[in-house]
Amino acid sequence: MRNRDLAGEYRATMPVATATPDPPDPQDITELVGQHTALIRSGAGMRGICPFCGSSAFHCRPAHNTYHCYGCGDGGGPHMFTTKIDRP
Repeated sequence: MRNRDLAGEYRATMPVATATPDPPDPQDITELVGQHTALIRSGAGMRGICPFCGSSAFHCRPAHNTYHCYGCGDGGGPHMFTTKIDRP
């Protein structure tokens, strides 16, 4: 791409790359996880039994729309949860 400067000379310019962020996941993590295990309020988050390993160290953080199990180390967002729960 070339542009003219004030003196009429041509100079090369780099195209500006605009990064578009990924859209936020529309699913609420607590509603999604709540379909597979019982959750109870614990401070700012929710806790329950992990649907993957059965550990009671499973936590959901609605403010961040994430989940994490301290028993098996699994964690992520709604898309990751749906992907893992649907595995045979």
